Amino acid sequence: MLTGKDLDDVDVKVKFISGLSSDNKKRAEEVFYQKLERLRKLSGCDEEDLGKKLFCGISTINQDEVKLWGMNLPLDELIERLETLEQLSE
Repeated sequence: MLTGKDLDDVDVKVKFISGLSSDNKKRAEEVFYQKLERLRKLSGCDEEDLGKKLFCGISTINQDEVKLWGMNLPLDELIERLETLEQLSE
């Protein structure tokens, strides 16, 4: 069934990742963090700057959650918490 979303849609990616086995999910997360680290190096940003850029790209509801958690979380923990929040909201 076509829903009008393309494969780059965040909802599609989240649903795909959440449906993977734990081994495949772990590998997908490793690839994601490798790409994130490569992006950070190419952009010349440190982890804090990249976190700020990531923060600007998330929904206002998620931005409010991040503010409650604190902006100084490591990126991997921040992303993990946002993924958990997304799974709980489904």
